[in-house]
Amino acid sequence: MLLRVAGRLRSGRAGDINFRGFVEQVYAKGAVYATKNTAKLVSEDFEEVKIDLRSVEDVEERLISEHAGQSKAFPATKEKELAHQLLHILAKEKEEGETTADFEKRIKEDASKILGLNL
Repeated sequence: MLLRVAGRLRSGRAGDINFRGFVEQVYAKGAVYATKNTAKLVSEDFEEVKIDLRSVEDVEERLISEHAGQSKAFPATKEKELAHQLLHILAKEKEEGETTADFEKRIKEDASKILGLNL
């Protein structure tokens, strides 16, 4: 038995839906196998963005612009600024002689400063 779910959620994400009860009912009625397909179920929180592949920077800019404002954590302009700053930090490479642990620590500290977190 395959349950295909399609549509747009007003809030939350597909993982928030409790399909377990439905699957249990299907098994109780004699199904040998039951699964779900939520590939066409989209959330208003983060809707899929269709883009033309160009340069990495163009793709990043378009994705940031398309998704800015979908999160309620920050205003859209602040969210764009933070995204650019975080991408800049994540693009950094490990310095010569730097251990992986030190590199990861440096990246986490830099990201924490931008986000105003105390990690």
